[in-house]
Amino acid sequence: MIATTDDDVLRAEWWYSTALHDGATVRHLAARHRAALTALLDAVGHGTAAPGAAGAADS
Repeated sequence: MIATTDDDVLRAEWWYSTALHDGATVRHLAARHRAALTALLDAVGHGTAAPGAAGAADS
């Protein structure tokens, strides 16, 4: 995963080898990662990110 910020927006890109990993597994991991980050933001009172602001990439 590569994470960057731009104008206070966090972007996470998931890069992986299709020879080594199943795309569905990576998408599931990315969804769990997003859910954990969202829960963390909610816990510290920052609300949630805009819909569609982050997601899993098929690489």
